[in-house]
Order: sequence, then structure tokens, then C-alpha cells
Amino acid sequence: MDKQQKIALILMPILAIGILAGGMFMSGKANPASAATYTDGVYEGEGEGFAGAIKVKVTVEGGKIASIELLEHGETEGIGDKGAEAVIASIVAEQKTDVDVSSGATFSSNGVMEAVKNALAGAGGSQSFTDGEFEGEAEGFHGVLKLKVKVDGGKITSIELLEHGETEGIGDVGAQEVIDRIIAEQKIDVDVSTGATFSSNAVMEAVKNALAGGTGGAEETVEEIEFIDGVYEGAAEGFHGDIKVKVEVKDGKLVIVEVLEQDETEGIGDVALEELAKNMVTEQNIEIDNVSGATFSSKGIKEAVKNALLSAGSAETVEAVEEIEFVDGVYEGAAEGFHGDVKVKVEVKDGKLAKVEILEQSETEGIGDVALEELANAMVEKQTVEVDDVSGATFSSTGIKEAVKSALKSTSK
Repeated sequence: MDKQQKIALILMPILAIGILAGGMFMSGKANPASAATYTDGVYEGEGEGFAGAIKVKVTVEGGKIASIELLEHGETEGIGDKGAEAVIASIVAEQKTDVDVSSGATFSSNGVMEAVKNALAGAGGSQSFTDGEFEGEAEGFHGVLKLKVKVDGGKITSIELLEHGETEGIGDVGAQEVIDRIIAEQKIDVDVSTGATFSSNAVMEAVKNALAGGTGGAEETVEEIEFIDGVYEGAAEGFHGDIKVKVEVKDGKLVIVEVLEQDETEGIGDVALEELAKNMVTEQNIEIDNVSGATFSSKGIKEAVKNALLSAGSAETVEAVEEIEFVDGVYEGAAEGFHGDVKVKVEVKDGKLAKVEILEQSETEGIGDVALEELANAMVEKQTVEVDDVSGATFSSTGIKEAVKSALKSTSK
């Protein structure tokens, strides 16, 4: 063996160790800390969907989510059920419980995610994070709050406040209390510190942003959405629940984006919603920059507006039609609309749909309520429940159709 061969034999293991160490270092720094491991077993859980409880069975093998089975649901055929299956596929593929909602099936999507989370939490499933150091920020009570999160052995081991302008003796103390709770409980959503709500929420959002990949992020595919004249409603998940909006398009232009319902953090998320609503109209574009410190609220309103505008073409969607027999009698039924239950009374006479009466509803005045009346008349006129949705009132349209179906399926007269 000559001198060069000996040197090569010595260098090869050294190079291999160097490559391995470099790969480990890069994985700890560059990848989002969103990986999760769970205890092997079969677990069940439920969440609230569009038309009632969604129940799932989750199988974990080798610390990974192997399969998710829908046990029970009442989601709309062809819309909610497909959305639920799409979210299940995403959870299994991405190995995380917070995935993108299925377009047009926000409530069903969130119901599945909630059910899976409850299954894994209720059965002792434990989330762990990718080792490394990550930075994130959010809007606090007196400006941006920045922090660094360290994960070691799959656990959050330290959270360091890098920058903040919180009130001394109140906000800074509250922020530290929340940091201590996150580390102790190994979860991000913990109780806020009394008297320091803004600072507490800022810490939690900053940690979420850090563990989701930092304040930056990969570029997303921009979906082309046509502005079709009309008034539409839509909803999507924000930081503290659903954000519901009304969108008006006139002469092919976005003229109004109005926030109907939201439960975002006062002074942070709610301000971001109003700012983005105005910016969308000004820039005639949905894909605008997020408001710093209010990432989840920003994404929520953009998704809500997208869902509203996508409903413009929903009337052309072909769904599987369920055969429902018209048996003489008077029946009552209910289903979820945009702002709560839509309750109806249905009369069938001589095998014909004679009357559809709306008993209770809390839909948006001038949009949802008008859609309900229009569809009630259309069902009687066309002698079918499967009539076209009213453009811009998809949730209300689906609500009355599902309510009439549930009435006709009932046995009480």
C-alpha cells in the first residue's frame, strides 16, 4: 500500500464524520420545528364540523400517524366530506395536526383537525419538536416582541426574550410567566398572565412563529382568483377562531371587504384585520403582506376573502344528488348556516313539495336571509332540494338545503 492510499484511508472516516455533523447542524437550523412523535396505539377523538360532531380514529405506529379513519360525520356530501378526507391525507403526509384547510370546506377541515388533536391529546399523545434554535416575533403591548426558542431532545428547553418594549414590572413579568409555562407544560397555548394579556399573547404567537419556521417562510403558490361582480361571504380560521367577511365586487373591482365576525386579540389582531381589509381594496389584490406580529390573523382574513370570492362559481359545481322521497306530511329540520342554525318547516302534499317555511335564522341581512327565501321558493317551484346555490351566500344556501333534507328524512309528522 503506497503513501497516497494510506492518506486516503485516514481521511475517508474524517470526511464522513464531517458531512454527518454538517447535515445535523443544517437540519437543526433550517427546518421548521414542527415534527411530532406520538405514543403508538389507536385513539379516538371528536371535533365540531359544519353539520355536527366529527369523530375519528387515529392509528399511530412507530411514533408516526399511520392512518386516520372517519367514524362519524354529517358533513355535506361532495363538499364537506371531500374536504375532510383531503385534510386527513395532509395530516398523515405532513405528520402534523395543523395543516391547510380544504378550499370551500373550512368548518369541516377545522373539525377534522380538532378531532385528531383531541384523539392524540386524550390518549396521551405527546408532541415533540425538531432540535435546533429558532427565532420568531409578534406584536406586544408596546411594539415588537422578539424571542429565541431552543429545542433539545424534542423538548422546548429555553425561550429567551431578545427584544421587547413591555411595561416594566407588568408586561415583562407576564411575558416571563408565560415563557415558564410553555417550557413546563411543553405546549404553546397556555394560560395568559393576569394583567398582562397582550404581552402573554405576544409571547405565544412569537413562539408559534419561531417553531413554524421563523418570521420568514417559504414562498406560497399564489392562486388566481377572478373578481366577479356580486356580494359574497366567506370564513377562515384566525388566531382565536373563525374570521367571517363580506366581500363586494363591482365592475370587476374589489370595492368592499368588511369583517363581520372575529375574536382576534384586541389591539393587535383586530387592528391587523381592518388594515388588511383596506389594503386589499387599495391594492386590488388578496396576496398582500401580512401585518407584523399578527401572522395568523393576517392569513385568516386573506383565506376568508379567498373563500368568499371562490364561492362566486359555486353554483356551477356538480354534486352527487341524494334521492329523497316526498312523503305527505309536515316536517321540521335544522342545519348549520353562516351565523348559526337555519330551522325550517316543510310541507308535502300529494307527493309534492307544497311549502318550505323558514322558522329561525340569523343570516346576514340583505345577503343570507335573501338567499334563504329565494332557495325556499326555488325548491317548491322546481320540486327538488338540489337547487343552485345563491352566488355569494354559499354557507346560507348549503344550510337551508341541509335543513330541508334533514326535515324530509325525519319520521315525525
